Amino acid sequence: MEFEFPIYPFIWDYSDMYNLIEYESKILNSDTWNEDENILYLLEKFPNSQIIESKQIIKSKDSANNINIHTWYLYQKKVFESNNQNIKIITDSKFKFKANINCFIFDPNDIFDNSKIDEKNKKFSTICIIKNKKSIIPELIPSLYIHTHNIKGIFRFSPNDNNKINIKDNITNGIFYVQMDNLILRFILEIK
Repeated sequence: MEFEFPIYPFIWDYSDMYNLIEYESKILNSDTWNEDENILYLLEKFPNSQIIESKQIIKSKDSANNINIHTWYLYQKKVFESNNQNIKIITDSKFKFKANINCFIFDPNDIFDNSKIDEKNKKFSTICIIKNKKSIIPELIPSLYIHTHNIKGIFRFSPNDNNKINIKDNITNGIFYVQMDNLILRFILEIK
């Protein structure tokens, strides 16, 4: 079987990776983002980045567990058939991809709770979330490990422990920014 996923980062539920995703994205030009002070600041730090705006509707907070960055790399590597918006994932594919990617979320609106620590393993359970612009130092951007694999013959994106995000319980919508490689993503999230 084939499923279409956005080529850009999107929030997904590991327990149901092949669920329907209400998502739309578009490339922004300077006329569109010129008034967004956060994009302007990120562009100072990461010049020549492509600017994307994505909107996603999540029907349940329980489904907003992980931010997935894999499809961006599958798109770049031309592994599966794709166009400017979507990538076709073949569910019985044996393709394996592993990489360490410099990536972080900039959260100026305080929608994430990155205070949770896994006491058993003594490590943070969330992707790196930066809430203060002055803390964005390109040379110190953490590395995020990502990979794909198969479980019982079904192709899967695989979250690592540092891939998880925790959305605050009182949030119904918000804007945050994802930076990776030459991509800055303004992500608009709505939780119903």
